[in-house]
Amino acid sequence: MTEHARPQEEDRLRLAGHRMLHELDAEARDALIARFHVEDVPAGRSLLEEGQTNSRLFIVLKGAVSVKLPKSASRVSEVKLATLAAGDLFGEYSLFDGQPVSATVYAVEPSRVAWLEKAAFDAFVDAHRESGRRLYESIARILVRRLRAKDAELDVVTIG
Repeated sequence: MTEHARPQEEDRLRLAGHRMLHELDAEARDALIARFHVEDVPAGRSLLEEGQTNSRLFIVLKGAVSVKLPKSASRVSEVKLATLAAGDLFGEYSLFDGQPVSATVYAVEPSRVAWLEKAAFDAFVDAHRESGRRLYESIARILVRRLRAKDAELDVVTIG
């Protein structure tokens, strides 16, 4: 990945408007945003590789990334799971359960991502108990929406 920095004004505005941070009060939201890093990622660059360890939660600020299961000895072909655009997040599974990354994620076009290390996430939650609870609930809602959409997609495939 390319060099990373703290969020600039445009990045801060994009993060402040993210649905994950909506229920945080302004002070807590600003404290969390200050813990993020931002990075420009060229098209084709991998952000996460299936099987590797990960300690970051990512948010796409600009551009798009693809989530796939790559071809392997046990998988006869690549499986495209999703294309994520501005506002989408990824990396949360391994961030929360400590397991290796379940899919490969790479930029399909020049993209800008914000990421938060698990240690910074945990420090925020410890310092802002109520806001931390709201943050977890927001992430859970995002995951549930994603799962429900995938369930609906699978219903169409199964029925159709």
